[in-house]
Amino acid sequence: MTITRTSLSLAAGLAAALAIALQLEGGAGSPQGTGLLLGYCLGGLLAALGVAWQAHWLARSPARAGQAQIEAVAAKFGAALLFALLFRFVEELAQLADWQAFLLAFAAAVLLTLPLSTWDLSKLIAARRAQGALAASRRSA
Repeated sequence: MTITRTSLSLAAGLAAALAIALQLEGGAGSPQGTGLLLGYCLGGLLAALGVAWQAHWLARSPARAGQAQIEAVAAKFGAALLFALLFRFVEELAQLADWQAFLLAFAAAVLLTLPLSTWDLSKLIAARRAQGALAASRRSA
C-alpha cells in the first residue's frame, strides 16, 4: 500500500511553507512564521494519518472506509478548532504563533492532500477490485 502522490505533495508543500515563513518579516521565528509552520505541519500530519487510516480500512474492510473518512475529517476539524482557539486566547501561545497564519496553513495542507489522496485511494480501490476479480476467475476456472 503506497500513497505516493499524497506523500510527495505534502513534502513539496512543506518546502513551500518553509520558504514562505522565511520570507515573512522576522522569519520563521516570528509569530506569523511559527503559526504558518505549525499549521502546515499539523494539517499535513493529520491529513496523512487520515489517508493512512482510510487506506487501512480499504485493505481490511472496504465497507468501513466511509466511516474512516468521517473520523479523519472530524479529527482535522477538532484539531484546527482547538489549536486556533489556543493560539488566539492563551496569551503565551499567542506570542508564539499567530492563529490566523496557523489556520491558513492548516487549511492549505488539508486541501492540498484532498485531490491527491483521493487519486491514491482510488488506485488502491481499483487494485483491490482487480485482485478480487482475478481471484473470482480462478475459482470459477
